Amino acid sequence: MDSKDFLDKALGIEKKGFMFYTDCRNRSEDEESKRIFKLLATEELNHYRKFSEIHEKYLGTPPQESYFTLKAMEDGVFPKDDDIDDIIGKYSGQLDAVGRGIRTEDFSITLYSGYLKSEKEENVRTIITQIIKEEEGHKERLLRLKDFLLNKGVKY
Repeated sequence: MDSKDFLDKALGIEKKGFMFYTDCRNRSEDEESKRIFKLLATEELNHYRKFSEIHEKYLGTPPQESYFTLKAMEDGVFPKDDDIDDIIGKYSGQLDAVGRGIRTEDFSITLYSGYLKSEKEENVRTIITQIIKEEEGHKERLLRLKDFLLNKGVKY
């Protein structure tokens, strides 16, 4: 996989994540879950912006949206739009929403780590490593939020 293909795929995953969490927020009924889904959507948007900067730094051009949206759908990191209502029905509050975010980050880290193991090209390996670090940072923030929710007795 070349640098462009990898970055297009990573950008697509972040965009799909933003759309997924925004949709979850819009369909959630309780305000606590809405706040968590908004936080998760914002994190995905921040990653999208960061990955766009990486794209421009390494490739000298902004990403092409139509291409990378399709690439994200291929990996199945986020569920299809028609599955969202079923997924939301399984959440019982903030802790479940945060748990979904943690599982998604785990999946992304595993996916990118698999790419890293098989990648021979050094510049692509550098990009993949940067993106894994971003995902690990996001997971760490979510784990701290989970700990906060558990230790503060916040309703979940």
